[in-house]
Amino acid sequence: MTALGRRFLFLMVFSLLPSSCNDGKPKELRYEVDGTEAQRIEGVRNILQKNVAILPTLILDPHFVQEQTGDGKLGPSDFRSFFAFRVPKGELGKWTSLFGDLKLSNDPPLFVSPKESETWWVSTDQFPGLRFYSPRALTGRSNGWIGVDFDSGEIFIYTFTM
Repeated sequence: MTALGRRFLFLMVFSLLPSSCNDGKPKELRYEVDGTEAQRIEGVRNILQKNVAILPTLILDPHFVQEQTGDGKLGPSDFRSFFAFRVPKGELGKWTSLFGDLKLSNDPPLFVSPKESETWWVSTDQFPGLRFYSPRALTGRSNGWIGVDFDSGEIFIYTFTM
């Protein structure tokens, strides 16, 4: 092999190695619906209406964060999504009628939170008091849960892909 051929081979091998910038770890991305409450209502409503054409009632003080592990280029990415919003307490029945029972594969539901602490996310103290449902009808995903706090009118949604 010529010197030029060895250099070319050397460059090819080292270009395929993971860069030291990410230490070979999958890339992590975060997407958040932010802005004013009106902007967040519109953003979260648009996400939910991909699976439910018309939401049963207005949502109040909504929040959404999605965490992505992997860039989808050298293999699939995994997603974790977190929603929180309130609805008028008297309207919770309209929402829960959309939800199915929690599937046994997700039972018992486990407490999970976004990697960055969020004040709007369900607390570990509040979590055991939630009533749980399947997220499929509302989000299109089977993995995770919907937790409803009937005292406060809050709805928390956690979904993930694997």
